[in-house]
Amino acid sequence: MSNKKDSGVYQLDNGYWAYRFKINIDGTTKEKRRRTDEFGNPFKTKTSAVKARQQAIVNEKVSAAAPQVKRPRKKVSEVYDEYCEFGRAGKTYATIVKQDSLWNNHIKSKFGKRYVDDISVAEINDYLAELYYTENRAYSYTESFLKIFYLIFGQAYSRNYLNAEQYDKLCKNKDTKIHMPKMKIDEDTVPYVAVGLTAMAHNLKDADIDFFFLHSHVSRNNIEMLEALCEELENCKIHFHEILVPHAEVYSELAEYGTGWTGEAYYSLCSHLLLPDEIDRVLYLDAGDTLIVGDIAPYYHYDFQGKSLVATGSRYKPYNGNLELFSADDLGDWKEGLPGILRGIFNSGSYMMNLDKMRKDERTLADYQYLSLKLRELFGDDNHNIYWGDQGLLSATFVGDVRYYGFPEIRNLWYMPYNFCLWYYDRMNEKPNYSPAILHFAGTAFKPWNGTYPIFTERFQKKEQLHSMNELKNGQAGYFYLWHEYAIMANTILDKIEF
Repeated sequence: MSNKKDSGVYQLDNGYWAYRFKINIDGTTKEKRRRTDEFGNPFKTKTSAVKARQQAIVNEKVSAAAPQVKRPRKKVSEVYDEYCEFGRAGKTYATIVKQDSLWNNHIKSKFGKRYVDDISVAEINDYLAELYYTENRAYSYTESFLKIFYLIFGQAYSRNYLNAEQYDKLCKNKDTKIHMPKMKIDEDTVPYVAVGLTAMAHNLKDADIDFFFLHSHVSRNNIEMLEALCEELENCKIHFHEILVPHAEVYSELAEYGTGWTGEAYYSLCSHLLLPDEIDRVLYLDAGDTLIVGDIAPYYHYDFQGKSLVATGSRYKPYNGNLELFSADDLGDWKEGLPGILRGIFNSGSYMMNLDKMRKDERTLADYQYLSLKLRELFGDDNHNIYWGDQGLLSATFVGDVRYYGFPEIRNLWYMPYNFCLWYYDRMNEKPNYSPAILHFAGTAFKPWNGTYPIFTERFQKKEQLHSMNELKNGQAGYFYLWHEYAIMANTILDKIEF
């Protein structure tokens, strides 16, 4: 049963909500219908639609009661011209050239003829998102556009072309103001890759390493930062190789049915096609939350025995009182076998890839697309949790073609020296009886860059995302502090070379 507050609120066919109202103020009828809020977001709940309707009515009444101030209306191009004439005193020549380039080549054609008081927050945010996500502009370059909009709106406000409420909504209110789109995972993890490289150099002394960085849209500045870091690192030689991944949209399509992972997590699927032909084997590491802290030679040189992968087992099947490996035959067991495989028969934080065999098997990106399609036909296109990220799709592809490290001599889920997942401490209170060589910060309350340490490293951390170390399980904190030590080392080097 609806009440008076609910009147004028109704549900749409797509499950979202909308509102309408008609009120009379001093003999003038005001009517409004809305399906989205002022930022273009749909009303996902009835309560949000009710509140938005109530606020809209209040706004209409306040607006009608307020004295009307006559403001001159100016187009964005006029405001920018005024800024150029009166607001650029003291700016360097390079800044002026950059601002004019952004204006003349991009913003002018899109917004120049629009009245500045007609432009909404949603329009600017959508434009920035298009630059970053669709046109694949670098994050720092996209941020330059944001700065231009801030100075245009600031100029407009200073000359009374925007009222205080409009300016506050556009530029000051942290909940409503124009802002950068969420950083892509590629770009977001670059600082953590720097920490991983620093740990690698520290622990693999005298090694000669080829490091292949797979990405689709990391900015040139960040690539140059990683290259420069590798040149400065001591103890071992790291040759940095940038690999630009084509068809990024296909990997994103695969990720759509993989429980929330992004497309970047799936780039390794085609490592045999992306890396040089002379590379016959490679160690894959998750970007960001893995850390080499010991000797990895036994893992790196482990015999594939004709298999495509060497991995740390995370799922076995019980058989005759023993733990056995899954096989391709288990794909036909839709009740237990296939769901278990899709969860992941190994954890994909770290594994070895037999690139020669994968090339001989002629696996392509289309093969993974076909497998994903068949799984969607089986479990439903509306199911976005079909497989557990990249490790689920990898497991379904390579089941029966994976050699578990240490198996069959060791049949123990807690034995993972080369992919030591910190969820180990969910069940165990004591340290393992081996020394982990590769850490994987998986299954923890938060990632290491979100910990509260005695020294805050601005390059790698955000204050608003920090957590208390007390949230960690017993045994986990020591590995977090180790990550922080390498973060400080990386930061020192990058500051030294002025990155």
